[in-house]
Amino acid sequence: MPHFNAGSLLNATLYNATPLVLAALGGVLSEKAGVVNIALEGLILAGAFVGIWAGQPSSLGALAPVVGLMAAMGAGALLGLLHAFLTQKTRMNHVVSGLGITLLSAGATRYLYQRLFPAGGLEIPGLPQVLFLISGADPALCDLSSAEADPLRPADPRRR
Repeated sequence: MPHFNAGSLLNATLYNATPLVLAALGGVLSEKAGVVNIALEGLILAGAFVGIWAGQPSSLGALAPVVGLMAAMGAGALLGLLHAFLTQKTRMNHVVSGLGITLLSAGATRYLYQRLFPAGGLEIPGLPQVLFLISGADPALCDLSSAEADPLRPADPRRR
């Protein structure tokens, strides 16, 4: 019988749930703005593909992963602007626009992957770990000292 390791299970859960949590946060922000955005999966898919394509090792050297990250954010932002234009300026139905963008992203990434990377597997260097250490050490970026920021800390009943 295999040994159960709760630490590795928690690590794998947090690692694999991060894109879903970020998409859910984007959906909440979209809903707060009055936009039904079901194109979030398509935005993530297109951003991931463009990031891999732009972040390939090249003459940029160590900056290639950073360029890939910036390209991924740019692709997601451009598709988000397309969704905003279609729903706000042309008054298209939000669900139809979101579904169209998701299907466009799914088809385009599959087609472009087959054309640009016919050999199959890719080996892409990751972002420098210093970037994550800096963002994790900055108290302004991750302030967990307040009760609102820490979901595990019980709320103070006197603050209501």
